This record gives sequence, structure tokens and C-alpha cells, in this order.
Amino acid sequence: MQTTRVDRSSGQETTLDGPRLQALPTSEDRQETPADPLTTIWGEEPAQAVAIALEDDNFCVRDAAVEALGKLGGDEAVYALAPALKDEVSWIRWEAVKALGEVGEESAVRLLEQALADEDESVRGTAAELLAQSGTQTR
Repeated sequence: MQTTRVDRSSGQETTLDGPRLQALPTSEDRQETPADPLTTIWGEEPAQAVAIALEDDNFCVRDAAVEALGKLGGDEAVYALAPALKDEVSWIRWEAVKALGEVGEESAVRLLEQALADEDESVRGTAAELLAQSGTQTR
């Protein structure tokens, strides 16, 4: 049995044969906390790790990053979503507004208020709906 492993940072390939492959830790060997698997994958700041994808040239990658940040929640996700409100693609801005509503943090209100001035009607409308649902007065 043999497999090849690629180190993402260096790009170096390592071939693992039977005995070396069997020596790798399995999921039973690791003591992971099931409450926060993202911390295990991305470290202590998963929102920052996902936010890097917001700079990708591919629209679909940015869209997936916005959705993931909405699911992550918290102030870090709100901070990471702010640049998506300036994306050149209105769909991404609309998804960012939806994600801010999903996050549900008070810190998202300021960004939702900014989205009321977006050039796209669907972005403005969704921001207004979310602010109304939260009971926030729009200016």
C-alpha cells in the first residue's frame, strides 16, 4: 500500500509506503474537540482563513467564502465580510448582506446600514428587510 502526500506550503511530495502509512495517526488517535472542528482545520481564527478566499478571482470561490462566513458567525466573521460589500459583482454583495443577517451580531448592523446605499436594488432591499427584522431603525 502506497500513497503520496503533498505539503501545501512547500509543494514537496512525500511517498508513504505501507509501514510509514500505518504509522500516521488516525482519527481515533487524535483528541479533537467535536464542538469546533474548524479550529482543528484552520487554527484559532477560522474566519480569517476563510476571508482569504474573498480575494479570489473566481466568483464561485468568493460566493462560497461569503456563505461560510455567514455560517461561522461572530464578530470575526462580520469583520471579514465587510470587503464583500464592495465586491464588483452584485450577487456577492447580496450574499454578503444575507450572511450578515445570518451572523446576527450587533456589529453587523452598521454594515447592513451601509448596504442601504448599494447601487443594486436587491442588495438594498435585503439589507432593509434584515434591519427591519432586527428592529433597527434605518436612517
